[in-house]
Amino acid sequence: MKEKIPQELRIQILTDALKERYHALHKIRERVQNTSYWTLGFLITASGWIVQTSILNTQQKLFLTLLFFAGYILIGYIYLTDLLKGFSSQQKVAVRIEKALGLYDKGLFDSDDSSIYPEIWKKSGDKDGEGKYFTTNFRMIDVGALIFLIALWSRGLI
Repeated sequence: MKEKIPQELRIQILTDALKERYHALHKIRERVQNTSYWTLGFLITASGWIVQTSILNTQQKLFLTLLFFAGYILIGYIYLTDLLKGFSSQQKVAVRIEKALGLYDKGLFDSDDSSIYPEIWKKSGDKDGEGKYFTTNFRMIDVGALIFLIALWSRGLI
């Protein structure tokens, strides 16, 4: 039979676990942001280089396009998607801990009839959650990719 954990120790364990979840979420966001900025910077720099170089032949353009798509798939669909899965999992665990601590309970911490955390935060990590941080970063990389491909394939046409 399980022994019940004393309330004080239970709260301490939950708050420590929540701190770890928040720390992990911040680290993942930082990795996504850095990867997105570096990728976008590289794509814009490469676009500028292409515009300033002599005209590339079709074979060179095809090679650069294949290289581009390999990097795009590796960064976007493997690395960042994996980070998204980890981020969502961390969010779901954090919400569960927040619920256990009563952070969504109305009037628990003050006389206000609302909870400390907004109700919508309970959906963090779910598909219908409000946060679009990853989507925004994916779109930013997509814009850089479009600029790169336009620069690559329009060079010599203008």
